[in-house]
Amino acid sequence: MNTDQLLCTFTVAEKNYGVIVDNVQEVLANHQITDIPLAPPGVMGLMNIRGRIVPAIALRKVLRLEEVVKNEEDDDEDNIFNIIINHDGEQVGLMVDQIGDIITINPEDVEAPPETLKGAARRFMNGVFSVQGTLHLLLDLDTLLEDEMCTRSLSQSTRSVLQ
Repeated sequence: MNTDQLLCTFTVAEKNYGVIVDNVQEVLANHQITDIPLAPPGVMGLMNIRGRIVPAIALRKVLRLEEVVKNEEDDDEDNIFNIIINHDGEQVGLMVDQIGDIITINPEDVEAPPETLKGAARRFMNGVFSVQGTLHLLLDLDTLLEDEMCTRSLSQSTRSVLQ
């Protein structure tokens, strides 16, 4: 018998996603991020969360979604939310555009990704579920955080080209 599962929903580039709540520690808004020189493209920097240093992962880049074009007339800073995830004993911040609801879903209501979907789009998904008629992708955090956008540094890629 499948028991209902809690999912944290969110939006990145006007697309809807979810992660299992058991992985979520907390959600922070507009937390200061310190740049890291030569970091992988998906790593935006580091955050200090109550004395613990946590990498901030830009889901927009890792998922290969379009970047936000900022209007020079807009002086307001965009809200950026960080979902702090516990993953393999470590914490990581996922940068998202908006936080949705915590929902309860029966695992039987999560459908497998379509067989016709290939590549990164399929690799990053554990499934697809619907919330009030809107499809959400259930992210596979293991695959997502092992992607080259999160792990490959510019210095490593430069070294491999030079060797």
